[in-house]
Amino acid sequence: MLRLNESIRKGLRKILLRFLFVLLIVLGVAWLVQAGPSEVVVSKVESFSESDYRFFRPSYNAQLENEYLRVSFDTNSLQFMVTDKRNNAQWKSVLEDEDSELNQIWSSFFNTPFIVEFCDSTGNIKRTYSTRDAKISIRKRSSNMFTASIVFENIGASFDVSYELIKDSLRLKINNINEGKYRLMGLYLYPYLGGSHGVVNGGFILADGVGAKIDLSKKTVATAPFKARLYGLDIGFREVFPYSYFRNVKEPENYSLPLYGILYASDSQNSENLANEYINGLLTVIEEGDMYAEINAFKAGIVTNHNWITARFVLRDLHKKLLNKAGEGITVPQEELNTTKFTVRYFFVPNANEFSLVQRFVEEYSKKSNATNGYTFKFDVLIAEAKKSTFDYSLVKMTNQEQFLKIKSVLRKFIPESLFVLVGYTEGGLSLSSPKHLPLEKRIFGRPLQPLEDYFYVNYILSPKESKSLNKIGIALNRLEQFMEYEGKYVLSPKFVKSFVIKEKREFEKVGIKKFALGSVGDLAFSTRDMTRAEVVTDFTNAFRIFGKPIVYGFNWYVISLAGALSDISLTNSGYEIEDEVLPIVPYILKQFLPIFSSPLNLSSDYNRDLLACIEYGIFPSFYLTWESSEKLVNTNSKDLVSTRFEDWLPKILIAKEMYEKALFFINSKLVSRVQVSQDVYLNTYDNGAKVLFNYSEKPFNFDSKIVKPISFAVIQAR
Repeated sequence: MLRLNESIRKGLRKILLRFLFVLLIVLGVAWLVQAGPSEVVVSKVESFSESDYRFFRPSYNAQLENEYLRVSFDTNSLQFMVTDKRNNAQWKSVLEDEDSELNQIWSSFFNTPFIVEFCDSTGNIKRTYSTRDAKISIRKRSSNMFTASIVFENIGASFDVSYELIKDSLRLKINNINEGKYRLMGLYLYPYLGGSHGVVNGGFILADGVGAKIDLSKKTVATAPFKARLYGLDIGFREVFPYSYFRNVKEPENYSLPLYGILYASDSQNSENLANEYINGLLTVIEEGDMYAEINAFKAGIVTNHNWITARFVLRDLHKKLLNKAGEGITVPQEELNTTKFTVRYFFVPNANEFSLVQRFVEEYSKKSNATNGYTFKFDVLIAEAKKSTFDYSLVKMTNQEQFLKIKSVLRKFIPESLFVLVGYTEGGLSLSSPKHLPLEKRIFGRPLQPLEDYFYVNYILSPKESKSLNKIGIALNRLEQFMEYEGKYVLSPKFVKSFVIKEKREFEKVGIKKFALGSVGDLAFSTRDMTRAEVVTDFTNAFRIFGKPIVYGFNWYVISLAGALSDISLTNSGYEIEDEVLPIVPYILKQFLPIFSSPLNLSSDYNRDLLACIEYGIFPSFYLTWESSEKLVNTNSKDLVSTRFEDWLPKILIAKEMYEKALFFINSKLVSRVQVSQDVYLNTYDNGAKVLFNYSEKPFNFDSKIVKPISFAVIQAR
């Protein structure tokens, strides 16, 4: 009985202690609450709220003026209007009269000089408008320029802008872009400059591939606008997938030149006369910041009933952030701004057509003309390839040294000015080359080199995965920290290439090789994990200057100062539904800077048509040749080289040579006009007075009692 009472007492003691412990905790919490503030403050993430809609009609109160132009400004909004004093044409920078058909978003967009895109606290991309949301302060003013500061207090962003009147142009500079509460994503400036409503007699001129025209006099069936990043997409922000997924997917053509054009006929002209003169032209050139420019063009009927074209500057790119090894991730904006400044220049060109408009670009940015009276052909000759065998790779000989000299001797006899580029001369063959291109393959070059006057192909941008001279330290990493790839090849690191090319150039000098053809340089402009797109391009072009004036493959504008000639000029555009016709402004411009060559015509799906296009556009032809049959390449990385045997192609090359002989008196002249007279038939007029009809159709064409054969040209009027 005593033992039972003792156990009860111990139990009661434990319960009492637990009760006292809980009571102390409750009293302590109550004391802390009483001692603290009367309200609990919960921090909130500030969200963006838009201002009320307003439409701003300009009230011009200042101007810049010279003998060519008068620019009237509203200094409160920076809306402006340009009056061309040579023909009294007016160009309004914004939509001045409110359109009842537009919703408030598009009305604000067309009415605003500057639109800033930013990422809000929820991760959504929103816009803020300078007319509605910005505080504008004029800083300096003179007779030909003034500067202003623009502050978006609602998002904490700001930048400076300057306007300078230079002859027939207005230069606009954006500097000191700063961000505050939110990450900036993009910036539009004057998107409605040169805009119009509905179907009008006019057109937009694009440097897409060979060039394109959006005809504003035709109603469109397109549902999507034209959007293209200058110099192609930045693969540094793209996730790497196996190339086999996309092998048969055709990439759009590169937008290779930093410009676009706008043309309008006078009210008295009809659409048929649009190819003639008496048209008001506006040429926009992106002088700085072109690496981050995206050309946007909308035609009436796509989203709104307005026509407009502009450059959007990509301040931040989006990329996938990987969360695990399975490849799952989220899309995020890059950390740093791409650029904090850019420059755009507007040229106002009266009495212009498509070609005289872009000729203004040549006049302004060409230091010397590329005067030539003849023509030349380029021949890429494959020496050897590599084929996967049981244990290693075996050599596939395609052209030995004696055979190459024979090819060269025959072709030089008929085409004395021919250029020859040796490809796949590296030990092991083409697929085992890059980044290291030496030593030479001894089984091909058994004696000292003779063709020292010829070009040797090198590629310091892309490397085959089979290459034995590449290790991981030489491969670039993208923003996802993956090894970068393009078309099934590794992308080389710019930092690695900078030091490597200096060493290999010395090795080339030892064997007497002095001329080079640089692969992929003019095609790919990309960023890496640690470098911006502009930094990568600058490093590559500076590094490659040790090669003198090489042939450069690809034709993006940034390689003009590097190259002695350009190869692989496109003969078509991307073929977007909004594009109404091919307009060869890109070769028209480039041929005035340096010689330009096509991609290999013998690898084309339509040889005769592409040869005719080369003659019309003033592009010199290329051929990819081997001594042996291309059947030997079936099990190699060069299996796409379907027909390359020299003996098979020699007759066609000689026929092409005869066609160029007939075209000599106009092929190096400048186009004055190009008029479509029928489906696939064009009449070209040149500055030397020649008129030539090009018939791309499958039927003979009768023009002024002259029969022009299918897929051919005929001189209608000699100079």
